[in-house]
Amino acid sequence: MSSINLKKVFRIIFFCLILVASVTCKKDPAISQQTSHKHLKIVVFVKDLQNPWGMAFLPNGDFLFLERNGNINLLKKGAVAHNLMMFRNVEVSEGGLLGLAIDPDFNNNHFVFIYETIVGSNQLVRLKLENDAIIEDQIILTGIPVSNNHDGGALRFGPDGYLYLGTGDATQPDLA
Repeated sequence: MSSINLKKVFRIIFFCLILVASVTCKKDPAISQQTSHKHLKIVVFVKDLQNPWGMAFLPNGDFLFLERNGNINLLKKGAVAHNLMMFRNVEVSEGGLLGLAIDPDFNNNHFVFIYETIVGSNQLVRLKLENDAIIEDQIILTGIPVSNNHDGGALRFGPDGYLYLGTGDATQPDLA
């Protein structure tokens, strides 16, 4: 896939995430009432986070989300406060906890995948979320080029059931 097409795919994914967040949220009084999109409803349901990044809904409606600083959080459906499920020792800069994907067969295997920046590498890790606890199950791939910028981290399962990982160029354009 050419870098132009890949950029378009990432823009579409980003737009879809913003659209979903916008449609499923109601207005926070701190947000200006002046908008040309009066049909959108904005709801702030988690506050005071440190660079929230990867996020996904579990099949039961619970909301799992990452903060780039290493926090993996869970907001149970209908709850007003989130719980810190795990802290990952990550390198931050433009890295940290970047990507999150829920296995399509989550109800049977309880697998959650994250993309993280550690010392000297980016890596793909499989976690297991069971009985309100999350543990590291397996490091799937490590040694992905790392830099202070451009670490990538997009994770998505395709319609074929495969997990796709978008890595950054680690400030080396030829890696794009």
